[in-house]
Amino acid sequence: MHPDTAAAASLGSGTDTSTHTPNDVTALRMRLNACELELSKARRTTQEAKRSQAEFIANISHELRTPLQTILGFSELGASLAHSRAGHSDYEDMFGEICAGGQRMLSLVNAVLDVASLSSSVGSLSLQRVDVIELIEGVVGAAKSRAQSASRPSELDLQLRFEHSHHASWALVDAARLQQVLHNVLANALRFGGHAGIQMTCTEHENGSITITVRDHGPGIPADELEAVFEPFFQSSRTRDGSGGVGLGLTVCRKIMRAHAGSIHAANAPNGGCIMRIKLPGSRDASGHAPADVNR
Repeated sequence: MHPDTAAAASLGSGTDTSTHTPNDVTALRMRLNACELELSKARRTTQEAKRSQAEFIANISHELRTPLQTILGFSELGASLAHSRAGHSDYEDMFGEICAGGQRMLSLVNAVLDVASLSSSVGSLSLQRVDVIELIEGVVGAAKSRAQSASRPSELDLQLRFEHSHHASWALVDAARLQQVLHNVLANALRFGGHAGIQMTCTEHENGSITITVRDHGPGIPADELEAVFEPFFQSSRTRDGSGGVGLGLTVCRKIMRAHAGSIHAANAPNGGCIMRIKLPGSRDASGHAPADVNR
């Protein structure tokens, strides 16, 4: 048989016609070993970086929050003492300003630490089977209590509606984190459009996914800023007068929702006001039942 014919027959049968010398095999094995060593080294470096980040977040959290809590505690005590004694209204106002400034600083510290932890494995979620309806009702109830304690019940003209076919809407969520999202969104709605009323709706879809919408009747968000408001420290052109926060609340909300494999988006209502849509993925099985608790 001609050599070319033999080679073709060999290829057609799937036989490996290449030849490797012992030196080739040894060199290949050495390269594989080197790659494994590099991969192992990179893995150890990544794990060490995560440990360092976790330690940093824990340490900075303690170092920043502890003195702030002390300042807040003594300023509240000073304001209380000044209030109980006639002729000390100036001191009461001074302590009140210290307390308000401390609260703003604590909120900023908490937001910065949230962004840092949610950007790393430190901020991993603890997922559990949660009734979203019950969770929403708890957040709304807390908001009403805060409004009443502040003697401003008129600010909380809030309508709550549930659209679903079950007595409960189940989802696998980190309850504390989802509460944080709802609190931030509701606080923004109250800040920018609460006087004209707020509509909050929870809808469960056929596939088990859940959409929560919060609509206010405030000035809305410029169209070119609807995505930018979720960027860290972004200040909308309509709130740069100081009426807005530090620009981290919605950033934290988006990170939390993405960690849930969900989403949060802003839109403007046709007749004015802002609509925040929070979406959670479906968690019910084919029979329509919620799965057992899952933690990670």
